[in-house]
Amino acid sequence: MYGHVRLLAESVREGIESVPGCSAEIFRVPETLSADVLKKMNAPQKHDDPELTHDMLHKLREASGIMFGIPTRFGMMPAQMKQMFDSTVKRAFVLFSCWKF
Repeated sequence: MYGHVRLLAESVREGIESVPGCSAEIFRVPETLSADVLKKMNAPQKHDDPELTHDMLHKLREASGIMFGIPTRFGMMPAQMKQMFDSTVKRAFVLFSCWKF
């Protein structure tokens, strides 16, 4: 909410892109709170990073690596991340079944 994870993501992207031929993209998960609730919380404006929607999961499959930046609150991941993982798990298994570990 306050941009700490976004700042870390920017640092990671800079490190990745310092390697010749490597690139990185930053996505954010969709917000689950209404604009009215966010306003009452005095939440700062969101960055203009694209949201990782169900239609964009193919971007993860095309990646050579994936890193998730997940803040915690009282030791738990935010509801937005949990909702994204829970709603995409079946589709993600199909998309990533071609990966070799």
